[in-house]
Amino acid sequence: MGKKLGRPQRLALIIAGEIIVVTAIIVAFELSMRDALIASAVAGWLGLEAFFSARRQRSSLTDGTPKKPRGAGPWA
Repeated sequence: MGKKLGRPQRLALIIAGEIIVVTAIIVAFELSMRDALIASAVAGWLGLEAFFSARRQRSSLTDGTPKKPRGAGPWA
């Protein structure tokens, strides 16, 4: 297995991938500047969504069971 990447490195890889994908879409479809901005905004939103959902999933399932909220007693 490979070495796990830290948060900044993983975010940098996601951003680099988004730039490549958006550039490929712009070149392939010869988009106008307005459409290119929309495509980059959508790609950025999806990248951030993927980054934070992976972070949330990893933190909530550390040992296979969901974590209790902070300050939660046995009643939670």
